Amino acid sequence: MKVLFAYNITASDNEYVSRLIEISQAIDEVEITASLEEFWSPTTRYDAIIINWPDYLFRWKRDISDAEVEKLIALLDEYKKSNTKIITILHDEYAHHSRSENRNKIFDICYQNCDVLAHLGEFSLKKYKEEFRHLKVEHKLLYHPAYKYFDFDLDNLKTRTSLGFKPKDFIIIVPGGVRHQYEEDYINKIFKSLKIKNKKLIYVRASHIDKPKKELSPKFLTFKTKELFVKIFHKRHYKYKFLDSKVLSQYLTIADLIILPRIDILNSGNVILGSQYDKLIIGPKIGNIDEWLIRFDQISIDPKDVDKNIENNSLHLTVMDYIKKNASHKKHIYGDETILQQLQEILS
Repeated sequence: MKVLFAYNITASDNEYVSRLIEISQAIDEVEITASLEEFWSPTTRYDAIIINWPDYLFRWKRDISDAEVEKLIALLDEYKKSNTKIITILHDEYAHHSRSENRNKIFDICYQNCDVLAHLGEFSLKKYKEEFRHLKVEHKLLYHPAYKYFDFDLDNLKTRTSLGFKPKDFIIIVPGGVRHQYEEDYINKIFKSLKIKNKKLIYVRASHIDKPKKELSPKFLTFKTKELFVKIFHKRHYKYKFLDSKVLSQYLTIADLIILPRIDILNSGNVILGSQYDKLIIGPKIGNIDEWLIRFDQISIDPKDVDKNIENNSLHLTVMDYIKKNASHKKHIYGDETILQQLQEILS
């Protein structure tokens, strides 16, 4: 069986697709190819193609023309005529940035014209099974694989010292790129409400902040002065660039608490990653994320109720209760055999 992942693997990638490919290769008599170019211009017939993010098919391009939309429709139609099974994994309902009529269309096309729509949790499976009940689309579960290429064995104290933090510091990290100011406002509100000594907040990728590029310019010096003020008096630290797994491993190692910045998305691999480090996580009670937070014995809060939870002190009390309980989160992590079984069912 020939299977094509419509994706180009690169060194700086999130390891999600690489892990899926790695697990797929354990299936007997399955030949895997990963190539976006091969998706658009196939040189052989494939028994199945796997699409992850529909906007990736256009290299995350923001302005998609009518002609490009038609080209995608025609290509998927050709795949169907050749009896190629089209599998789309539903990561996001629509693009995170710069939504437009045509960008939304390519999501709808990939979701509604596939043979199998794979879901990372029960929430989206139930939602889309009902929404697409008139379409000939099978709905299957395909969980997020556990992460493999992070360093899970770093020494906490040594790593804190190397990063300039003290053993007594209570480190809270925000993983993933913060995309909007309202996400930072939400995190800062939670951070401020936690009455914990020596607390420090680290944004590992504050991509929503426009950091001046020209060093020593007046704008840059003003920015750095403000950054230092916030670090000293508000105990907030900001990183701006993409961090590879080696560096991110260090921050995950020293964390006492993780707060997820997303309040309007369907899925987050950081629930699994943080749990693999056995860290306590506060995440939003939305989409499939809520399901995974519950599965890993983490804290799930409705973003709409955060002000009320802060005002009545229930969020702080919940966090302190979880810290005192000191339960294991990583014990709930599933192995590759679970994903393998799901992939076998999807490809059969």
